[in-house]
Amino acid sequence: MELNVLGTSKVALTICRRLVEKSHTVGFVVSRFKENAQRFVKDIGSGVPITYDEIEKLSDVVFFAVPDSAIAQVYERTKDRILPGTCLIHFSGFHSSKIFANAEKLGFHRASMHPNLSFADPVVAQSNLLNCIFGVEGDAEGLRIAIELVEDISGKYVVLPEDGKAGYHLAAVVCSNFVVGLAALAERIYEKSGVEESRELMGNLIDSVAQNIKIKGVAGSLTGPVARGDWEVVKKERELFKSIFPQFASFYDQMVELLRSLKEGRL
Repeated sequence: MELNVLGTSKVALTICRRLVEKSHTVGFVVSRFKENAQRFVKDIGSGVPITYDEIEKLSDVVFFAVPDSAIAQVYERTKDRILPGTCLIHFSGFHSSKIFANAEKLGFHRASMHPNLSFADPVVAQSNLLNCIFGVEGDAEGLRIAIELVEDISGKYVVLPEDGKAGYHLAAVVCSNFVVGLAALAERIYEKSGVEESRELMGNLIDSVAQNIKIKGVAGSLTGPVARGDWEVVKKERELFKSIFPQFASFYDQMVELLRSLKEGRL
């Protein structure tokens, strides 16, 4: 397929690099700033860098690789220069492909394909892409095309109902972004305990939890003082947590109650 890319995000760069390896081609790469498009094209070794004002006609597949808040705006700006029969795809985890308003009336196919992967470091993302599970949805033809593309990226995906995107994305935020917040708390506690460099320690610990979840499920992966019913330890660690994070004192209690509910099957 020929892929046209609106925007130059890390997500699009990583995905397009993989698809070019699988013999897809990149047509136009469009950015407000031509140097960004030029850099993108140089990185993947394919495509023609242009600005939005230089767009004439786009066809086949158009990736909307822009922030969530800009997808509708970029669509409105470019839809008159997209040929009927083109498949419009965005990478948002929150929005469904219905954000492409009146796509069917205009003769477009539509889909979204959201990678469940952290793109904080493009090199790390590229190395993990083969194991990435995508959330995909769209109209019949758009969904078919999105799945075909995902098959060439990792071959792993879940098909979502259009009205399920918000909940799906919330779940992804809780199990990925929230973990970073918890790691920030843990890092501070390690520092207070005399462990100056804890990144590897935390990374290995989080990795082991992730592996247990894959094998044993969430409830079966619970360990620690709550799982053991060691309430004296829970009480003493509560006081320590409150002394370090007085502004989050209630958070500790809520997390303990959450884990207790999980242990007792009440969640």
